[in-house]
Amino acid sequence: MMKTVADAGVRFSCAILQKVLRAAAVWPGRVVRFYAEGFRAMTLGRTLWIIVLVKLFVMFALLKPFFFADPLAGRDGRQRAACVLEELTLNR
Repeated sequence: MMKTVADAGVRFSCAILQKVLRAAAVWPGRVVRFYAEGFRAMTLGRTLWIIVLVKLFVMFALLKPFFFADPLAGRDGRQRAACVLEELTLNR
């Protein structure tokens, strides 16, 4: 009797696991399809997204290297550690 109850529990667990795995395999495709259809139907939103992407490109590709230099570049390990310690313990 115990063996059949245990077997039924294992079969039930395997069935649940199979359903979960099938659902997990399907949802990424559904999410991609949802967003693709939404972007295809956009008119004004598409223009706004292009503006956002251009601004992000300008900020990260063009402005970052010029205005936000890496203070640790060109230093060895000890110099980097000293610089970090100085910045963390600086009294402001």
